[in-house]
Amino acid sequence: MPCALPLFLPHRANWRYSLSANVVCLMLMPAPSHTEHVMPFARHALALFGSGMLPLRQLAAGTLSLLLTRVVDFKETNPQLVAEVSAWLLSSGSSLTDHLAADHTKLEAIEASQDKRGGGLAAMQARYLNMTHDELILKVVAVSTDRTKRWPEGGHADLQPQAVRTGLFEVQHARLVALLATVAPQETLQALQPSLEQAARNASSQQVVAYTSEKVVQAAAAEATAGLLAAGAPWVSGAGTGSGGGAFAV
Repeated sequence: MPCALPLFLPHRANWRYSLSANVVCLMLMPAPSHTEHVMPFARHALALFGSGMLPLRQLAAGTLSLLLTRVVDFKETNPQLVAEVSAWLLSSGSSLTDHLAADHTKLEAIEASQDKRGGGLAAMQARYLNMTHDELILKVVAVSTDRTKRWPEGGHADLQPQAVRTGLFEVQHARLVALLATVAPQETLQALQPSLEQAARNASSQQVVAYTSEKVVQAAAAEATAGLLAAGAPWVSGAGTGSGGGAFAV
């Protein structure tokens, strides 16, 4: 049953209604094999990457991961979905890289709590004590989805690598990039290449990444690289074919 998508676009309602309506509607999304019915949902999820609300972008990333997992792991064919995702990567690929960098809330919270003067910890405690009902709801939702973000998948939190526990490496980001690189390798490479090259230049020009704003950019680059490697290093496929070694000069 199709949803009235225009009724809950982010700019037409307050954030509570927008978030709730998007969650409810995307829960009704059919499997990718139902091409005609799933495409409005897929297009809407891709459009949400341009939202100014982080929870909506997180919802978009989760929806896209779910759809592509069905295509990649469960072999559900949907050429129209793959074409739509490929076109989105070519036209709006920067929204993907922007989301990967911005979606490091755990890292930002830990960085704030480790303020040597204690001011960051005091500020964080004050935020928790003064949370509104709506903010508490979002916190509960975040906790309930924690298991989906663990590495190895579903693993115990104590067994996670240090970078994952501290939010410096978000596993779901790498998984999303791996899925995208599997169904649309060249388009994914083209979308990620500018940010990866910039991150490499930044890393080579400075000894220490000191600020959180710098760390999230480097973290996003590491996650994207991990996703590309997990997809089988798709840039290597062009090597030896006269294409100059694929999308990257390696």
